[in-house]
Amino acid sequence: MKPSLNNGLLRSPFLWLAGGGILLFFSTVLVLFPSSTRLYTGISGVSLHNGDSERKKLGRYIFRTNCLICHQASGQGSLSLYPPLAKSEWVLARGSHSKEHLILILLHGLQGPIVVRGSVYDGYMSGWSHLSDSEIAAVLSYIRTEWDNLATPITSQMVATVRKNVPRTRPWTWNELRAGHPDGKRNVKEE
Repeated sequence: MKPSLNNGLLRSPFLWLAGGGILLFFSTVLVLFPSSTRLYTGISGVSLHNGDSERKKLGRYIFRTNCLICHQASGQGSLSLYPPLAKSEWVLARGSHSKEHLILILLHGLQGPIVVRGSVYDGYMSGWSHLSDSEIAAVLSYIRTEWDNLATPITSQMVATVRKNVPRTRPWTWNELRAGHPDGKRNVKEE
């Protein structure tokens, strides 16, 4: 009998170990050789450039290891679950969106439907509160300047202020973010 997906090939431990080994190899290459001008990763649009600031490198690394699977290397998101970050009013803090919203979403997560660039996305994003203030600032600053996004950086002080003033353990909904916080004040000064 020929091996096929229908007769248990996907249940083969060898196949899973080989796949894990390949993933580990390419992850190690990305970490060990960050100064190369371009690394082939098999993912279109992902490269490391000489001359980037350490903060941008950190932001790119955090994006690749935590965000890329849903939001894609192109920043265009996927399906109707994961919204685009490129040219997103949420990322650029335009209209009814703010830098504070962006920080709150990364700290605590987001659930339920949201509208981004005129399309509805109804996915779930877990919070990343285990990241440090400087790591959150780095990844948010990275997405605010990548894919032709032109926005000011997020500072670690902004993240620290929001983290301190808005303790929370569950994800936000858009209605909660739009309604404001229980303390009734903004925690990040808009520029």
